[in-house]
Amino acid sequence: MLSEYRELFDKGVDRRGTNCIKWDRRGDVFGNPDAIPMWVADTDFAAPRQVCEALAERAMHGAIGYSAGNGDDKRAACGWLRRRFGLEAQEDWLLFSPGVVEALYFSVLALTQEGDKIAIQPPIYGPFPMVIEKSKREIYENKLIRTADGSWKMDLEDLEKGLKAGVKLLMLCSPHNPTGRVWTLEELTALTKLLDRYDARLVSDEIHSDIIMKGHVHTPILSVPGAEKAVMAIAPSKTFNLAGLQYSFFVIRDAETRRLVKDAISIYGLSGGNVMGEIAAREAYDHGDEWLDNLNEYIYENKCCAAAFIREHMPEVDVTEGEGTFLMWLDMRAWGLSEKELLDVLNRNGAALTNGTFFGKEFDGWMRLNVGTPRRILEKGLENMLKARKETLGMP
Repeated sequence: MLSEYRELFDKGVDRRGTNCIKWDRRGDVFGNPDAIPMWVADTDFAAPRQVCEALAERAMHGAIGYSAGNGDDKRAACGWLRRRFGLEAQEDWLLFSPGVVEALYFSVLALTQEGDKIAIQPPIYGPFPMVIEKSKREIYENKLIRTADGSWKMDLEDLEKGLKAGVKLLMLCSPHNPTGRVWTLEELTALTKLLDRYDARLVSDEIHSDIIMKGHVHTPILSVPGAEKAVMAIAPSKTFNLAGLQYSFFVIRDAETRRLVKDAISIYGLSGGNVMGEIAAREAYDHGDEWLDNLNEYIYENKCCAAAFIREHMPEVDVTEGEGTFLMWLDMRAWGLSEKELLDVLNRNGAALTNGTFFGKEFDGWMRLNVGTPRRILEKGLENMLKARKETLGMP
């Protein structure tokens, strides 16, 4: 199946000169405007043809004034959740949010009070602790455990200590960013039972849920028995490279929880999304299945390519390929460099990755690698990493 799409993904799109953060901000962020950008978590692939054509047709109409949504985006999102994950969501479960980070913020405001403890699971996407701090809540770090086989698992024993100490809510990342763990139904069921025992709430960021590797299955939190009051956040942005349209959804089954979140949103005057975001979400969710199936194949091959290269040429770097997402998590501490030194040598040699301390202060020496790019660009980035290794360790 992938052969029909290989040319599309191999070609990618040249994003330079489009005010693209990933490519056009390289010089500002890394000091090297020519470094291969493997940092910001979006891809270098064009959205599905149906999305682009629908957006172009609407733009050519010429009048893009106030628009009342007709619910097609919600209908399409519910159809997507049913087809992809077997979740029978109802349209009235869905609320608009400009982004998943904003959805986390509104959920925290709706479901907790100032001073409450909120658990996160480092290493974790940087905005998670930011949302808690800006909401004047207290962070409880329920750190993931690195297992003997190099995978990552939840520490439910530690989480229970936090719950006994007053944790009111857990912000879950599913699949997990940056490790790429795809939580199993068994893991999520155990987590839900524990939170329910202490009457704690759950908010699940599932923005990466469509990017799943072979042999793994994503379980939406609302499919888990006992998680009926959870808040789930989804978006077409990571999947279809639509982040610039600022369009995502809360999916909230419980009516009272939905009311609380809706009240929190209303304080900020958010009544709905933009017309282009609505069109893109509708088209992506209605027509994106085959495109995504092939994208996942391509991402899987990119991960295999990157892992094989690193293990052959940089064997001291410990690779977490990840069961989901287009991200990989690299332990580069064996290079013996501080984070600043590591970033400098990588950037100087033309490889721009995300620094580990963005995911937790104790991850100095780790890096996150984005493989959501055409193979030739990924291979060039890996070669540039190898140049940095040679400069650092004096090895070919």
